[in-house]
Amino acid sequence: MSPDSNSGVRNAAAGLRLVGKALLCCFFFAMIVLAMWFAGIVYEGDRIYSIHKAWFEMSRSEFDLIQYRGMMFFKLGAVLFFLLPSIGIWLAARSK
Repeated sequence: MSPDSNSGVRNAAAGLRLVGKALLCCFFFAMIVLAMWFAGIVYEGDRIYSIHKAWFEMSRSEFDLIQYRGMMFFKLGAVLFFLLPSIGIWLAARSK
C-alpha cells in the first residue's frame, strides 16, 4: 500500500469532520433563530398579531397555533437536516 492512499483516507476523515462541524454550527444557529422567534412571540406577540390581523382574518388562538406549529416544523427540520447528519458523520469519521 502506498503512502498516498493512506493520506487520502485521512483527508476524507478530516473532510467529514469539517462537514460535521459545519452542520452542527448550522443546528446551533437554527436554535438561536428559534429562540429569537419564540421570544418575539412571547414579548411582542400582540404587536405581531395586530400586523397579521390587518392582512388575514384570524383569531389570536389561530395566530398562536400557526406560530407554534411553525416553530415545531422549524425545529424538526433543524434536527433532521443538521443535527442527525452531524451525529452520523461524527460516528462515521470516528470509526475510521
